[in-house]
Amino acid sequence: MKSFITIITFLAAFAAATPATSPQTKACTRSCFAEATECGEGWEPVNSGACWFCCKV
Repeated sequence: MKSFITIITFLAAFAAATPATSPQTKACTRSCFAEATECGEGWEPVNSGACWFCCKV
């Protein structure tokens, strides 16, 4: 019983310490453009190194 309580306590502490999903996570296209492009309504161009992607706003 003591080990059960220890495991439950450990899991509860681990769950509380886990950070929430980053708000910077975005849905983006897989197309890689050499320069910024027109993405359309609800999308924005995002530079990621050598590629430009269209990501949802």
